[in-house]
Amino acid sequence: MFKCLSFIIVFAFVTNASGESVESYFKVLNETRKGAFGPNMMQGRSSRITYRRWAQTGSAFIFQSAFRNKTAKALLEEHGVYTGNLFATNYYELRAEFILGDRDATHLASTDGVERLIEVSQGNPAVYDRATQIILNWNLEKLYVLKNPNSRIAKGFGIRGVGDANKEREYATEFVNYYVTESDSNQDLMGLVKLTDSSALFTSSNFTTIRDDATRLYENYPNRAIKRIRDNIHNQLTPDILVQIDAYLSANGGPQALRNIRAKIVSYFARGVADINHIAKKAAINTDKLGPINTGRPSLEALADYANDLVAQRNKMMTSEVSLEQKYIYLGYTSVASTFLFEKTKKYVENNRLNGSNLNEVNRVMLSLLYLRGFFNSDVLERYSNVPTDFDGFEAFFLELFDIVLRNIKTPYSPYISKWEQADSAMGGIVDDTLRSSAMGLYDTILEKMD
Repeated sequence: MFKCLSFIIVFAFVTNASGESVESYFKVLNETRKGAFGPNMMQGRSSRITYRRWAQTGSAFIFQSAFRNKTAKALLEEHGVYTGNLFATNYYELRAEFILGDRDATHLASTDGVERLIEVSQGNPAVYDRATQIILNWNLEKLYVLKNPNSRIAKGFGIRGVGDANKEREYATEFVNYYVTESDSNQDLMGLVKLTDSSALFTSSNFTTIRDDATRLYENYPNRAIKRIRDNIHNQLTPDILVQIDAYLSANGGPQALRNIRAKIVSYFARGVADINHIAKKAAINTDKLGPINTGRPSLEALADYANDLVAQRNKMMTSEVSLEQKYIYLGYTSVASTFLFEKTKKYVENNRLNGSNLNEVNRVMLSLLYLRGFFNSDVLERYSNVPTDFDGFEAFFLELFDIVLRNIKTPYSPYISKWEQADSAMGGIVDDTLRSSAMGLYDTILEKMD
């Protein structure tokens, strides 16, 4: 009886909202205290109850989180736009939708994990398509939050009610393991690489210290702005938090403890050698080729060797050679390590003369970096491995490659960019945001040096 009543209520809500623009939905979300999130919920094995009800019973639960509210659900149903994105809730709803046939089901057993989802996915491509939809919209939401840090949608992430960031990482690994397993090609991973790069997917001593420091900061400075910073660090640590911290420091000039936290966050997302080795250790990935580039001026041979090794590890991840449980580690390793390799390659390009004797080798490293971002598949990697050494020929080569990369970024996002632009006209910037700091910029540097 109550299920039917619930269905009628939701159906009536969606029906009444039918024809509403994305802009109107965002207006409602940005007038709601928690943005796209509903009440804090405790998800159990066979039921979902509010935090207040749980506090009275203390029953066992799988995770604590706030699911999407009715407006966010209606926005998704009508326009295919995901807001209020969290690994725990997205992965749980993905399983509920395709294992039980009801995205809002509250009784999906925790034992129905990634293996079952893969089994269902084998005969139903809609599962993977839905996961892709989630990833692309998630990246767009991250850009929206970055551009609109004072919106209710942005602020909702700090008060949504996740009790333990460890659960976010747990479901993140499940989500990534599923997605990589079902991906047909390296290019399918473009959105996922971008998403995981800005997520606290891996634990480290630095990450734990940042959380502890944020707790002490609020204890010493118990004001609303510091609480929001603490909550965002605890609930969903991303590089976007730096904008919020900088705004506070600019307005208040301190405290020093917050400046120290900022420095640690910058270090955490810089993905240095310590982070690379930390990830590699989880799957016993050989990092012998990392040492030779961890110098002030690594040789081109060392850069090329490490680039080839990362491509080999990425390709290995796409096969059954890497176990289901370790897919996320290999994705994290190749993505994080490619960031470090990019910085070293950038310095090499800036500090060395490039000519016929080394231009091909430099180009192959840069192609590998683009490949590791998921910008194209191995056929492009092989087809463009040789470059002309004259200016006109190299420029034509660059423009052709740029067109391929640009098209490969635009194509998957295009169905959603126009939707998000109704909420913020600058959301088409997801393309530039994805390209920014990629190896494509190094081709510009080479052209400038050749001119």
